[in-house]
Amino acid sequence: MLSAIRQVAVFSTPLSRTVSQKVMHPTKFTSILQNVPVRPVSGWQIFLREQLHAQKAKGEKVAAAVAIKEVSSRWKSLSDAERQKYTDLYQKEAKVHDDAYQKAMNSASPQQFYDENLLRRRYKLPVLKDPKAPKRPHSAYFLFLAESRKSDPRLISLSVSEQAREASKLFKELPAHEKERFNKLSDESKENYRREMDKYMSEITEHKLPSEKPKKKAASKTDSKKTAATKSKSTSTKKTTAKK
Repeated sequence: MLSAIRQVAVFSTPLSRTVSQKVMHPTKFTSILQNVPVRPVSGWQIFLREQLHAQKAKGEKVAAAVAIKEVSSRWKSLSDAERQKYTDLYQKEAKVHDDAYQKAMNSASPQQFYDENLLRRRYKLPVLKDPKAPKRPHSAYFLFLAESRKSDPRLISLSVSEQAREASKLFKELPAHEKERFNKLSDESKENYRREMDKYMSEITEHKLPSEKPKKKAASKTDSKKTAATKSKSTSTKKTTAKK
């Protein structure tokens, strides 16, 4: 069996799925995020991990709920300076994760993303998005919105949602020749996207995963009893027939 796929981009706890070696045969599958450490959630999580490891090292056997309650009480009794130590550790570990994640994602090839995402879809895991893949083109309205946010004083002071509402009204009121300018820019960006996407896809050999054979369902005790009863009945019938 191959090692588990770990999704650390979104979740603090890695997701695990066992992947059959036959699925990628003869190519051995290795996740793009294989060597990316799990990102901690907070300084509290690091403190909890440290305390639980210390209890385990001492050989103390305590129920998980009780242990967490005790550690939580200790955490609350820490001074701000003592808590800062764990906040600093959290920031350090988070940076290690972020750097490793960015390096892994930026160094992976389009083919690696394609192969891994095939498996992720099969096992219902979140897919990975290639940061180097061409960005989808914007519509004429979104190009107008982006330009207006920088230059139109009526939008600069508004919140993001208010900007979108106001820009929508302004776009509808634009003269035809101005709308045409943004439509042309949108068409150009779509054409550029198609060219870049063709180039990107040329680096990928598309294929399908072999279908996995469904596992045989283990016979339950009830089924076993029914089978035994059927065999016994069949044997009795044969004996009766033989006597006749």
